[in-house]
Amino acid sequence: MTRPPRPLAVVAGLVTVSAVLLVPLMAGDENFPGNATGTAASRLPAPGGRPCGATWGPAVEIGRIPGQRKEVSGFVASARYPGVAWMVRDSGNPAALYSFELAAGEHRIRSRVFPVREATNGDWEDVAYTTGPDGRGRLWILDNIDRLTAPKTLWEVLEPDPGSDREATVVGRYRWAYPDTPGGNHDTEAGFFLGGKLVIVSKTEPSRVYRFDQPLDPSIVNRPVPVATVPAGAKMTLGSTSADERLLVTSATRGQTVWVYATRRDPPDVAGFFDHAPLFSRRMPRSQREAGDFFPYDGCDIVLLSERQNVWLLSNRR
Repeated sequence: MTRPPRPLAVVAGLVTVSAVLLVPLMAGDENFPGNATGTAASRLPAPGGRPCGATWGPAVEIGRIPGQRKEVSGFVASARYPGVAWMVRDSGNPAALYSFELAAGEHRIRSRVFPVREATNGDWEDVAYTTGPDGRGRLWILDNIDRLTAPKTLWEVLEPDPGSDREATVVGRYRWAYPDTPGGNHDTEAGFFLGGKLVIVSKTEPSRVYRFDQPLDPSIVNRPVPVATVPAGAKMTLGSTSADERLLVTSATRGQTVWVYATRRDPPDVAGFFDHAPLFSRRMPRSQREAGDFFPYDGCDIVLLSERQNVWLLSNRR
């Protein structure tokens, strides 16, 4: 279950949308610094033959998640449906997926709800994406339960068709716990796949990175192995890779910063992201920001979301 090659999406459409939607951050977005770091001269590979630049522009608010959909805690772009991503919300909210739809040529964000039958939302904190053996997308929901106990739960959900389905179906449920802490518990809000293996990041000081090297087994408590420590930031709240798995975007509410790491290892390896300083960093508006990904699926731009429904875009400078 590797992260699939991203299909060619209409990136030009997002640029068109951005030209209409993008407005500077204004009142209500506190303490917006303009500083950022990056290496503008370097060029990074990207799917489709177009390289990503090594810097991103200022954070620009492109809108708000429609409806009363606060407390979004996870966001991942869809490989199968261009211009679509999936969101989850944390504890106290329904066991449901929410679409994030910003198609080429459209000028507004749309969202629909898809109840996840036979699932419970203890504390859904992130969602990751793979493609199953049947060619359909899988959404992996990281359930932090109550933050204080283990084992935690990982829900494997069949990706719904945002145009025709009305609900989503659970196809797997897995229990897991940390291998190196009493009780097997750490607060956890970030997870992603790399090279077909699930990677999780603890919300600790410093944040530590773990990988499940063995296939997930629904009959046991699965335990990942420690593989790295995040060099910048603490208490990470999101982590998502680019299509070619060579870029990783992370963020933390403490310090209000977003980082992009680049790996030079081939094939990409999670430790290769964290054996050097980040490629890029930018301070963000003060907000409880817990979700984000490269969007659209095969693109280099970054979309970030807050629990207060704000949506920001960082445009890649190619």
